Amino acid sequence: MLMKQAYFGKECQNELFYPHEEKRAPGFKAAKECSTLLLGGDARGDFKLTPLLVYHSKNPKAMKGIFKSTLPVIWESNKKLWINMKIFQNWFTEYFCQSVICYCKIKKLESRALLLIDNALSHPTNISDLITCIPVELVFLLPNTNALIQPMDQGISNFKA
Repeated sequence: MLMKQAYFGKECQNELFYPHEEKRAPGFKAAKECSTLLLGGDARGDFKLTPLLVYHSKNPKAMKGIFKSTLPVIWESNKKLWINMKIFQNWFTEYFCQSVICYCKIKKLESRALLLIDNALSHPTNISDLITCIPVELVFLLPNTNALIQPMDQGISNFKA
């Protein structure tokens, strides 16, 4: 499994979202909403995990009357918009392991996974820190090279668009 954690902060306000005419309009102010997104999938690209979205509010006003279970993402909240150890552990045990088990059953494969992750503080430093229901091998990408070699970076611009 390959993972990519993307931070959609103030730098993501690009020309894709606002036409040039609107930017020059009087009273225009770009939204400063931020979120963090965790993407994952297999090396062949035939299996993609449901994205994990971390937003600062658990129940934003814009989502009033919408059930988060119907969204195409796993919704979590954190004031600092980070994936902390608790959010990562819950995602790993409740969603990742179960998704790998289902995928392996469908493909008639042995239930095991190789997880490539960057060295963010929210990620465990050892597999023994995680409660796993399948054999998982963690491989950490080298520091300060994630943007160059991280496999999930290949399609992040398409996802943002």
